[in-house]
Amino acid sequence: MTLEESKELVDELIKTILYNTKVNKCILFISEGKYFRHSIYPQYKAGRKPSTTLLFLRELKLYLKERYNAYSFNGVEADDLVSYYKQKMPKATICSADKDVFLQIPGTHYNYKKHEFITTSSVDAYYFLWFQCIMGDSTDNIKGVPG
Repeated sequence: MTLEESKELVDELIKTILYNTKVNKCILFISEGKYFRHSIYPQYKAGRKPSTTLLFLRELKLYLKERYNAYSFNGVEADDLVSYYKQKMPKATICSADKDVFLQIPGTHYNYKKHEFITTSSVDAYYFLWFQCIMGDSTDNIKGVPG
């Protein structure tokens, strides 16, 4: 697959999301570099296998910034930006494929990989956060409470 074909796939995905959520405007957030969590816990996300499915990742992030005015801030994950802006725009629908976003942020969300809407209450989001603190999160290399 070429870079141009990858850009076309990104454009098509965004068009599909806009159509399925019945909106005509979106704000995109992307993660770049190390995050502040790495300074607190250097093993954060350690052990993840490098993804071979995301060709041209650096180029596509630049494309998202240029074409769609995507936001990124050094040291901050896209999840954190989404959470912050959701508080500023409570009626906005979050589109993601990340369970942490769906389950930790109250509101209506759209899983663009499964093409389904998910609603998370404030109570459910609160409990999920503490559940993860106790159980840990193997994806992010967070160990949780022993036993």
